[in-house]
Amino acid sequence: MKKMYLTMAAAIFAASVSAQKPSMQLSVKRPSDATTSQSDAERMMKHRIAPVELSGIGMSQNSTLSTMHRAAAGNNTIITEQPAGTLCKNWYQRADGYLAFVGYVFPSTKDGGAIDVVKGDDGSIYVKNMLSTFASNYWVKGEKAQGDTIVFNFPQTIYSQAGKAEGSTDYFSIWRMILKNVEQDGKTVNTYAPDETTQSIKFILRNDSLLLVDQDILIGLGTAENGVWTGYGDMTEEVSKFERPIYAPSNSTSVQTAVFGWAGTVKRDYGLGKIAFEGDDVYIGGFIDGTSNGWAKGHINGNKVTFSDLQYLGVDTVNNAHAFFTPADFENVYDSSLGYSYDSIYMVKDIVFDYDPSNRKLSSSDGFIINRGIHDVHGLSGFFSCPSMQPWIQKPGTPENAYFYYFMNYDEQYGLGTIQFYLSCMSTDDVYLNPNNIYYNLYFDDELFTFTSDEYPEFTEDITDVPYTYSGNAVKSYGDKHIVNFYTTGFNKVGIKTIYKDGSKRYESPVEWYYVDGTGISKPSISTSAPVSCVIYTDLSGRTLSIPAHGVNIKIETLSDGTVRTSKVIVR
Repeated sequence: MKKMYLTMAAAIFAASVSAQKPSMQLSVKRPSDATTSQSDAERMMKHRIAPVELSGIGMSQNSTLSTMHRAAAGNNTIITEQPAGTLCKNWYQRADGYLAFVGYVFPSTKDGGAIDVVKGDDGSIYVKNMLSTFASNYWVKGEKAQGDTIVFNFPQTIYSQAGKAEGSTDYFSIWRMILKNVEQDGKTVNTYAPDETTQSIKFILRNDSLLLVDQDILIGLGTAENGVWTGYGDMTEEVSKFERPIYAPSNSTSVQTAVFGWAGTVKRDYGLGKIAFEGDDVYIGGFIDGTSNGWAKGHINGNKVTFSDLQYLGVDTVNNAHAFFTPADFENVYDSSLGYSYDSIYMVKDIVFDYDPSNRKLSSSDGFIINRGIHDVHGLSGFFSCPSMQPWIQKPGTPENAYFYYFMNYDEQYGLGTIQFYLSCMSTDDVYLNPNNIYYNLYFDDELFTFTSDEYPEFTEDITDVPYTYSGNAVKSYGDKHIVNFYTTGFNKVGIKTIYKDGSKRYESPVEWYYVDGTGISKPSISTSAPVSCVIYTDLSGRTLSIPAHGVNIKIETLSDGTVRTSKVIVR
């Protein structure tokens, strides 16, 4: 099978802290909450072309627009409601274009989008979220022309956000754009700008497929007022009806909740999925939130279970994409343009699990992803390495110790300090515990900390037992990763105790202590010269980043012996 690669976020910067960024930085007008997937940018860093350079094109560009185009640009009505007509649900989208990410523009190939098309009662054709790299639940309108031609007349406004001036609103529109040389600050830059000759773009609607006809143009997102490009747009576009069989157990009573485990960056991660056994067939699912109804089907042969090929899970409702269970592997690839190696994922035909019929446990040394589309590797999930799955038998137990991975002392500049740590849902006797029954306590020195409603207004009353599943403003949870902001100073050590509650009975782990050395958290007993095996970056909220962003980042290094080191990386 042809290998199709995707850069793994957890390893892209493993070789060096000073990994190179793309060579040309952009200064562009862009929406503040553009819905761009970081994995797109990661993939483009491997398969990148020289990005188009923008340089803050001034308002004078507006004067070059024709009177007709300026009048169209003044219409800021956004179609947000589904138009009346015949709905063609979840057509399959494939597009090539550009996306903006942390100040750079990257080429993008988006495969497997789930796009709605309406054949309107008014004779028009409407497409929802036409741009493959920017989805904000908008519709654009096309008109039927001669034969099977559909003409979309732009600009059409699709997005708005609060402007910098109080009470103002910024609008963004789709334009027909072409490459132009533009004078800016005494130099000529090459960028996309509105086409002055026409703002019409032609598609063909034929055999349940809508195909872009016009060549050498960009369906680009720009400011509504004058069409300054934001870095988003599609050069090719095709959406078509898509039908694939979806596997599912024939008897719903065979479905069981399952413990799903895989090799994490720092330790083995666990969650809840679902599993069903019917004769020699095994069904597994529940890997990501958006495909809760999807199943992958495997076949038992002795003490082995094999899942073959891409299996359709349906539409990922979170990412609006066609999702596939995809057996996969990875290999180390050297990129001479970036100057270092990284692990890259590719599709394989099968994943084989060992099968223990005594407890119906499946375990594999291989891996899989939940992939977007069928043509390219574009993970909707991370890479699930060494996965395991077995029916969940719920039992109480003592939780494993917490694991600190980052600490920032109280900083007057930010007005807070932060603690970041992992809490496991596994007990000390290797049983998965119900997350709804897990809590944790925080200690400064030897004193149990109370989260008061005065200091933490997100809590309506003072508490010491924080629920594992709670996530708010100053206290956050991302699965097993937890972040607590604090405002306390003058302590020498910090501790976490994990508690499992079974009615009135409490199962408590020992307090896990870490000693503050002024810059971070240290365990004096740890000393290692083992090489770095993996590096990831997060922001101060704990969100994983594909590359360090501007400002303060947290660098988490996992060494080959399992030791984890953390440090701050500041990008100015």
